[in-house]
Amino acid sequence: MSELKIVYVQWLLSGKKFPFSSRFNFIYDSFSFGKVVTRAQNSEKCIKVSVNKLHWKRVSNKKKMDNFCREYLLLTDKLDSIFTNDFYSDKQNDIQLSVEYLLNTNKVDLSNVIANLSVSSLLRLEQILLFRVQYNNGSFNYTSRTIFDSMTSNSPFYWSGGKGVLEFYILKTIDSFYQDLYLDTQFIEGFKWKMISTLNSQNMMIDEYVEVISQKVSIVDSVSKFQKEEIIRKLNDLLYNTETKSNQSKLAHKKIYRYR
Repeated sequence: MSELKIVYVQWLLSGKKFPFSSRFNFIYDSFSFGKVVTRAQNSEKCIKVSVNKLHWKRVSNKKKMDNFCREYLLLTDKLDSIFTNDFYSDKQNDIQLSVEYLLNTNKVDLSNVIANLSVSSLLRLEQILLFRVQYNNGSFNYTSRTIFDSMTSNSPFYWSGGKGVLEFYILKTIDSFYQDLYLDTQFIEGFKWKMISTLNSQNMMIDEYVEVISQKVSIVDSVSKFQKEEIIRKLNDLLYNTETKSNQSKLAHKKIYRYR
C-alpha cells in the first residue's frame, strides 16, 4: 500500500482530525545526524558507512514524498471532493494540506510530481503553487516556465511530462500570465512538435482536440465557447501563420541567381 493510501485511510479512521505535519516525522528521524554519530562509536569507517546509508535513506524518503504528492493529484481526478481552491475556508482537508506542506517546504522534486499527470491535475497543482505555496514560501516563485522547466526533458523533440503538459499549455495560450513563454523558441518548437504528433496519433483536428480538453477540465475550470474559439485561433496561428512567416523570411534572405 502506498504512503498516500495509508495516510488517507488514517485520515478517514481518525475522523479527519489527524494533524498532517506529524505524518512526516519519519523525515526528521531519517535526517538526524546525532543518531549517526552515536552509532558510529567514533569509528571513521562506521561514520562513512552510516552517512552513506543516511544518504540513500534520504533519497528513498524523497521519492516517497514525490509519490505521495503525485498520487494525491491523480486521486483528485477520481475524487474531486479532496481538493478545494478556496484556500481560506474550512473546506480544506488534511490530505491537501499535507501536499501543500511538502511543496511549501521544498521537500519534493517537482519533475517527479508532474510526470504523466492529467491536464485537470496540473490545473489543481498550478492553483496550489500559485496561490498557496508562493504565498507562504518567500523563496519560491511560480512563473510561466515553472512546469515547463520542471520536466525531466523539455527538448523540442521530447517532452517527458506527457500529454497533460501539452493540454495544460494549450489552455494557457489565452492566459496573459503565460504569454512570454510562447515567445520562447525552444518552447514553441517542442509545443508544435508535440501538438502535431498528438493530433496525428488521435486523428483529430485542432477544434476537436480543444473540445476534448475543455470537457476534461470541466470540473476544475469551465471553458466558454468564446475561449474555445480564442484557443483554436491561437493554435492555428502558432501552427500555420508562424510557419508561413518563417518560410517567407527564409525566402527573403535567399540569394537570387540569374541565368543568362
